[in-house]
Amino acid sequence: MRGALSSAVASGGFTPPAIGGANGSPVGYFGREDENLNQIVGISGCATRRGRFPELVLRILVAGLSAIWLWAVGVAPVFAHPHIFVDTGLEVIFDADQRATGVRITWSYDELTSLQVIAEHGLDEDFDGLLTPEETAVLNGFDMTWDAGYPGDSYAVLGEDQLVLSGPSEWVTTYADARITSVHYRRFEQPVVIGAQPLLVRFFDPTMYVGYYVKLAVRLTGGEGCASVIRLPDRDAARVKLDAALAALSADVEVSYPELGEDFAEGVEVTCGG
Repeated sequence: MRGALSSAVASGGFTPPAIGGANGSPVGYFGREDENLNQIVGISGCATRRGRFPELVLRILVAGLSAIWLWAVGVAPVFAHPHIFVDTGLEVIFDADQRATGVRITWSYDELTSLQVIAEHGLDEDFDGLLTPEETAVLNGFDMTWDAGYPGDSYAVLGEDQLVLSGPSEWVTTYADARITSVHYRRFEQPVVIGAQPLLVRFFDPTMYVGYYVKLAVRLTGGEGCASVIRLPDRDAARVKLDAALAALSADVEVSYPELGEDFAEGVEVTCGG
């Protein structure tokens, strides 16, 4: 991810673990159907909510467990993606003329990533899993300062035409149940009439450092006569393509990960009047 989140997470020198090779997944990609990560992040969630362990001890424990797992399955950490897991929701907003004017996007970060962000901001120092209003204000917008030209890992097309989305605004960040949830609004450059061609909004990081999964609510505000459906990728085909790309890479730690995030992208398709 080339926006604020990558620097916010990576600056502490601790990379959230990624695991591959389970449930038929190829080494190097961890999909939405895999549950191995939950076995690790469940530790962080339990400890954060109940305050059982100091945060530093917890981070060492999680890092150690992830390293052991990667060694056990023979995965080189440089080839293990994603590192950050984001449950995603979408609201498409229509005006009085039944034109789509913008989208409100929800990102709910995995527990381990949330723990690291909370720790790096010096929040929840009593480990009760709750933030004060002042702490929430510090956290708000932590992932909303984007590099110039960064697309926000969100892409909208009408038929074959790429649509231009504004930068983020109206963001709100919360922390509950050991997870950070961030909501932001993006408007279309021009109002969009959804007719013969559907609107498709997809979420992906080309480098696959961040994985987005449409697991949260999808809403259409306005848009009478419109409907939405979640579109999933052809994972088998995407994995074959990724396996081939990884096999062609050298073991050099400086090598770039294949930019195949679009092949694994999940999205929401909106149709109207049909």
